[in-house]
Amino acid sequence: MDIKKPLANLKRYAAIGALVAVPLVALAADTQRKGEARKSIQGAWRLVLARPAEGVDLAEPPNDWLFLRYITDTHFIRMICHPASKRIVSVACGSCIIHDNSYEESADYYASDTDMALLGKKIHFTYDIQNNKLHMTGVLPDGSKAEELYERCEKQGEIGGK
Repeated sequence: MDIKKPLANLKRYAAIGALVAVPLVALAADTQRKGEARKSIQGAWRLVLARPAEGVDLAEPPNDWLFLRYITDTHFIRMICHPASKRIVSVACGSCIIHDNSYEESADYYASDTDMALLGKKIHFTYDIQNNKLHMTGVLPDGSKAEELYERCEKQGEIGGK
């Protein structure tokens, strides 16, 4: 039996796990703050509405999927989870630049082959935060427009459910 392939896969999954875990630990303190609504884009966000294509109304994501975005002052993680199976379906992480109401991200790592075309591409968004809701609009590398509305995850355990 060739042990190299299972070890390579194990190393890959360990690296992805580390990429997800380290920023989550850093965000834990940020998401536990109580009190008035924060204006900072930094934190944990759950997608509540998105425009899947131009000319289409904003719509809720499918009920059986959980779309999360974690943002620090220098890095981000975007992930799609399937809560029923406890699986992360897709994850991207990399660096970000935040300036005023402008947000730019560039993925350094992807766990899904379908997203590899975005590797290293800069995606620019403008954003607004009102009442712990993050509204992002931007243009993807293929020229399509993106619009997403997130709500801040404030309470422990809130990330895993709606």
